[in-house]
Amino acid sequence: MDHRHADRAAGPQHAGDHRDRPLQGGEVDSVRTAFAVLRGATDQLREGSRSTQVRLGVIPLFARAWLFRHIREFLDRNPDIDLSISYTHHRNYVSDSADLSVRFGEGSWKGYKAHRILSGAIAPYCSRAFLARHREAATDPKLLQNYALIHDQDFGGWQQWWDLHHIEGEPGTGLLVEDGNLALQAALDGLGIALLRPSLVDVFVDEGGLSRLFDHQIEDGRDYYLCHLVEQPLSEAEGRLVSWIIDRCRHSG
Repeated sequence: MDHRHADRAAGPQHAGDHRDRPLQGGEVDSVRTAFAVLRGATDQLREGSRSTQVRLGVIPLFARAWLFRHIREFLDRNPDIDLSISYTHHRNYVSDSADLSVRFGEGSWKGYKAHRILSGAIAPYCSRAFLARHREAATDPKLLQNYALIHDQDFGGWQQWWDLHHIEGEPGTGLLVEDGNLALQAALDGLGIALLRPSLVDVFVDEGGLSRLFDHQIEDGRDYYLCHLVEQPLSEAEGRLVSWIIDRCRHSG
């Protein structure tokens, strides 16, 4: 075979073409360094993404009465944090997918560390307009049996009030709502008297929407807690939010 044809068939050969040449020692070190730099930059990007995104699950009443009234302070101080807020699944806390969650209960949830942040004590409230029409309601705890009652989730709260003040019989059925946020709104709208949580709703008294009927309040062992998974360490950003909520609640609760 004509070697000239074979050379042409193999394609043009360029001087200095080292595509098939093995890398030398110094070149290997340079490539390793370049890849190390790329890996480091990628890790920083990933870590930065984790540390600036924080998901917080909250109970609606806590969000309305406390969180949204104070969170601007935290956001202004921490502009690098992207905060995502959703509802806490208070009927099934096990399914909660947020990094942090505000919960109401006795403070014991398997797998979670719980920081008590606010009292869950309850006391009777109504709108100022309602009280203006029924002033005698604030004169004797037993007289509340004569007025429309608002029940939060069940009738147990008012039953505790009945027991505390030795009221005969059982509290009337009245209006039954799903949670404290709806109970608050029903009271503000003058639909009756609700057992609400002073740690959250006294701000509505200060603003003129609500009136607290008596100083008596009931403690049943349930409070508000800020929770996070024990086995999942907090990111630096999550730690900042936890510290801020605990400290802010301590000064406002």
